[in-house]
Amino acid sequence: MVFDEKIEQLKKGLQILNQFPENLQQKAFDYLFDCEAEEIKKIVEDKKTFNTTDSQTTQVITNCQDGISNKYARIYTYDGENVYLHKKIPGNNNATKTKNIALIVLYAKGSVIYGDEIKRLCEKQGCLDKSNFSSTFDSDVKNFIKKGKKNSSKWTLELTMDGQDAAESLLEEMLNANK
Repeated sequence: MVFDEKIEQLKKGLQILNQFPENLQQKAFDYLFDCEAEEIKKIVEDKKTFNTTDSQTTQVITNCQDGISNKYARIYTYDGENVYLHKKIPGNNNATKTKNIALIVLYAKGSVIYGDEIKRLCEKQGCLDKSNFSSTFDSDVKNFIKKGKKNSSKWTLELTMDGQDAAESLLEEMLNANK
């Protein structure tokens, strides 16, 4: 049967839901169906006890409840501090993949970030070009605003309005590719 694997995932998810306090179980249940059970499992493993003031837990659940991240939850999740990529990021070369990772991270966070935040994800995606990493963003002024001293490791990135549109287009393209 097509759903045999999903039934096992749902059983695991329901076991995880039982670990939530009663006042968060409905939100967690909704999260399970709107997002991915693995994300709930990560939260449970990271946080042995929960309460309504646990900002990381409530932020992730609230994001999905509010529709901020649930649309793209199969591509990335954002826990209020870190962005986690769940899919291989497209691109014909390392520079394009790096830019695409930056688009997604900046879109997810909605704020200025340090370039080092992208490096970790590029390493995981296998596209980090250490010698050209910083310069990858220098020429793409249409999508990125890069600030900081030249040859410094402390530079920041933010999205331009075109960059915001490019991030949304990339995410939609990735979402549609998975259908």
